[in-house]
Amino acid sequence: MKAIIVEDEPAQARRLECCVAETRWLEPAGSAATRQQAVEMARRVHPDLVLLDFGLHGVADEGFAVWDVLHHLPEPPAVIAVTGTRNPRTMVRAMRYGAYDFIVKPFTAADVKARLAGYATFHRYLAGLQAELAQKSIDKIFLRWRARPCQLPPGIEEQRLAAVIEVLRAADEPLRAADVAERLGVSRETANRYLIYLYADGTADRFPSHGRPGHPSYRYALASPWKPAPDAPGTGE
Repeated sequence: MKAIIVEDEPAQARRLECCVAETRWLEPAGSAATRQQAVEMARRVHPDLVLLDFGLHGVADEGFAVWDVLHHLPEPPAVIAVTGTRNPRTMVRAMRYGAYDFIVKPFTAADVKARLAGYATFHRYLAGLQAELAQKSIDKIFLRWRARPCQLPPGIEEQRLAAVIEVLRAADEPLRAADVAERLGVSRETANRYLIYLYADGTADRFPSHGRPGHPSYRYALASPWKPAPDAPGTGE
């Protein structure tokens, strides 16, 4: 199944493309940064899935303008909204347009890939069904196969994780756990726990820093583009 990314931030587009490439049964088929590019690509590629940002180049409705065209393709693709927009009206509008899922920035690679895997598995399963279905069977399918976000491990909270990502995104250089802790008003141990999680997830890179003998120290920055997660999280600061 082919997927295209409609995103005007090059680093974000590359990260999403990496997530698609690492998802079984999905194939990245290109990225578009403007409405015109997105429409032309969709007409040429005939994607099964579009990861769509709404606010292209600061214009709030540009993503929906793309979506209007997608609805009129011979085989309209599924759409997963990947956007910084948190307005409830925008979410309701996306639901009315038929969004398969809604991912709010900032996000982790694990969460994006979990939702993409849910989409791919769900639609391959549906494609294999032959007989007509009763309501009870349809309800069971939706309960079992609809996309679900990844489950965060104990000690990792969604809001704080998003805050750590934003601190890394706003930084001009890689940060130590102590730097992140100071900016968020949390302990260094807490900041380090979240940074190690982001490194293991592939959302952040880390770089050796000067530390005491026997006590390795690292600086962290958002990975661009995201790389496959390492085999093990390793030690922190």
